[in-house]
Amino acid sequence: MGHVADAQYLPCSPVAGTPNPAPGIEKSKTTKEDLVAGLKDAFAYCDKAYASLTDANAAELVKFFGGERTKLNVLSFSFMLNYEHYGNMVTYMRMKNIVPLTSEPRTPRRSSSSAFLQKEPAAPHEGGAADSALRYAQN
Repeated sequence: MGHVADAQYLPCSPVAGTPNPAPGIEKSKTTKEDLVAGLKDAFAYCDKAYASLTDANAAELVKFFGGERTKLNVLSFSFMLNYEHYGNMVTYMRMKNIVPLTSEPRTPRRSSSSAFLQKEPAAPHEGGAADSALRYAQN
């Protein structure tokens, strides 16, 4: 789980324009409480980087993996990496008899478009890799 937290800061730090505020979580955090806190902090940090992306700055170049990439490209990499990690975690979750959020049964939607439009929008990470990572870390 520490690796997942570290992997949040890797791409989000250059996009945010700040040095990594918490390097080495994978090697320095050993308790469940510290890892859960580290994950929450890392996801919150990355949420700010994603929220800072605009049409005007998406094409700005940042240093990433020894080269220059656009902010949009770096966050696209981050998004892909989150789901790669999620895929790995699903195996471990199932071994511990934890049902990943993306596998839980969903309530069927009504066919009425007005019912669909009245539904509250989901949070950016709701039910995805971030929520599943926290669920796994907390069990």
